[in-house]
Amino acid sequence: MSRQLESGSSTMVQMAEGQFALQLVSMSQALQDLLPKHLQIMGKWADRILGMYPDANPEVVKVAVWFHDIGYVDCEDYDRDDHAVYSEVRAIQFLRANDYSQNKLEQVAHCVRAHRCKDVQPETIEAKIIAVADSASHLTDYAYINLTQLGIKDYAMEKLERDYRDVGLLPEVKQELSPLYEAWKQLLPQFPDWKITDMEGA
Repeated sequence: MSRQLESGSSTMVQMAEGQFALQLVSMSQALQDLLPKHLQIMGKWADRILGMYPDANPEVVKVAVWFHDIGYVDCEDYDRDDHAVYSEVRAIQFLRANDYSQNKLEQVAHCVRAHRCKDVQPETIEAKIIAVADSASHLTDYAYINLTQLGIKDYAMEKLERDYRDVGLLPEVKQELSPLYEAWKQLLPQFPDWKITDMEGA
């Protein structure tokens, strides 16, 4: 898998990428199709935002990109199970087993756990970058179309609103994405209410 994040690399970033690739094969076919592209786009957003915040730790951000969705491998019910919880557990286990520094391990774990801005909110600049890069990747990819084709257009619209809310953690990014958000808000209701059955399991 050739998806190195652009601005600099480290051994642990490469190891995190390798661990993601190992776990990906155990996920559903839909996730195998979707996640590599999602992480590539998210990585580009992370690199771009890191350029705006030179005090952020790029290694922590880049490692967290690879781990933030890895918990999907443990989810039995995507509606009930919170993949961020499983992702945090897997990140901690892997980083601890590979003697990662405790300080950076805790930073990565917080980034991963808080990326959904759900029950845990991002507190560090690195965690905010991860949450914003994740939501920005949805706004600049076809995630909402996939959800619509799964027959859950209402959920796609709700996710759009959550993503736009979360990019607000970094107001300059939200301002940049505002026209795209408005475009999605007009476009999604126009899609047919069709369910494409071979996409189930995403």
